[in-house]
Amino acid sequence: MSEPRGPIAAADPPDGPPAKTKSEAEGERSTGFYLFLIVGMVLFLELNAMVIQMVVPALHFMGPTFRGADLSWVLTAVTLVGAALQPLGGKLADMFDVRHIVAVVGVTFVLGSVLCALTESFAVLLCGRVLQSSVMVAPPLAYRVYRDLIPARLVPVALGSVGTGFGVAGVIGPVIAGALVDNLGYRSLFWFFACYGVVIVPIIVAALPKSTRLPGRRLDVLGALLLSGGVAALLLGLSEGATWGWLSTGTVVSVLGGLALLLLFLRVESRAPDPVIPLQLLARPAFLTTVLVGVLGMFPLMTYSFGLPQLLEAPKVAGLAHTFGLTALAVGLVQIPYGVFGMVFGPLGGALTRRIGPRKVMIASLCLLSLGALLLGFFHHDLWQIILWSAVVGTGFGLFWAGQANLMVEAVPPDHTGVSGGTQTAAQAVGTSIAIALIGTVLAQHVLRVDASTHATIYSDGAFATVFFLGAAAGLVGVILTLVMRHGRAPASGGSRAAALDE
Repeated sequence: MSEPRGPIAAADPPDGPPAKTKSEAEGERSTGFYLFLIVGMVLFLELNAMVIQMVVPALHFMGPTFRGADLSWVLTAVTLVGAALQPLGGKLADMFDVRHIVAVVGVTFVLGSVLCALTESFAVLLCGRVLQSSVMVAPPLAYRVYRDLIPARLVPVALGSVGTGFGVAGVIGPVIAGALVDNLGYRSLFWFFACYGVVIVPIIVAALPKSTRLPGRRLDVLGALLLSGGVAALLLGLSEGATWGWLSTGTVVSVLGGLALLLLFLRVESRAPDPVIPLQLLARPAFLTTVLVGVLGMFPLMTYSFGLPQLLEAPKVAGLAHTFGLTALAVGLVQIPYGVFGMVFGPLGGALTRRIGPRKVMIASLCLLSLGALLLGFFHHDLWQIILWSAVVGTGFGLFWAGQANLMVEAVPPDHTGVSGGTQTAAQAVGTSIAIALIGTVLAQHVLRVDASTHATIYSDGAFATVFFLGAAAGLVGVILTLVMRHGRAPASGGSRAAALDE
């Protein structure tokens, strides 16, 4: 990895000639090697999505084993701990040999998977899920690997492949999970995770070239604890607020406590010799606008990912055109265009950033996400409409990951790639929780009835229209912010321009 070069500038990177990257200066390997490395990281990134998406269909089958337990925590534990770990994982990737970080994450994930597969204790199950959450640091690790070890000309496409990993998981994950759970029981799902990690992680570690520790860099343990605790507490309040009550003691203490820890984190970091997140980085306009645009983009994505399944799974009621009564498998099949188009337009969007710049790709992404949400808001009474709009949202989804990843790499110096990517993904987790809380609040205010036989809640047509319109509005705000964004206007350089600025 490159050595630290001094303080971080607060200005946006210039759109001048890019500097040579480390790989270009030391000589490139074969294109086949770099493609192998990209594919390996994509397979690693899939676990980031699979660890959530593939467990959802198994929750119903876990009920008899863990009677009386609140199984929603099987998902919540991963999202809370994973979001708290992302900035820390990115920081460690900036400090140490990335191979070691990937190896530690892989061993921790496999151990957690085995615990989940063997236990009949709910407490041990949650401990296993916490260990599995280590894989949520995969995106910032991928940012670090791509920028540090791949030639700059390939970095934009490699960053776009992040969306491919999530798209593949979205398409095949529910199918694999359904087949395993239906035929072998829910434990087979965790054995699948363990086997996947045992096979994939050693291959990635063996393929990664050695990188050296940055001299003079130390982990600010107090800052890391304050940051992780603040993010986790804030997400806990946002995630459980609808269940606990938004003015309940638990929600208020979690949210205010999380904010207090984050404010204390900023104070501690201002005096730390080697902070977890340099405050100069937080003050950098290019960094801040990229993070904010990424958070806004999560709103239309969540209205699709969280709102649409509730629309499709609602029991069919005579006279209500927006109720379909689909099974979980049928919902997954309807959403296949979303995953397929996301897989295709992830790397394609990365290639486009090299021609037209990541800013224009992000604008196109947010426009498509907003358009898809608007179309779903107006026209969601026929399956063919929803399938067609899913392709629109999926295209925006693929371009979204390509645009925002390349914007971030163009905005920060090489030595802060991991921590900036981890901060971005943690901020998106907060945005996701806010979006889901907002969706839940809107739906709760538009309940028509509760089905007597299934106890399923039937929401009004206007509830879903409002949800989709709110997602579209947030996406349009993101479009406006991206239009005035100063950086990312030149073709993507793989981070070379930010490196030139830092020098």
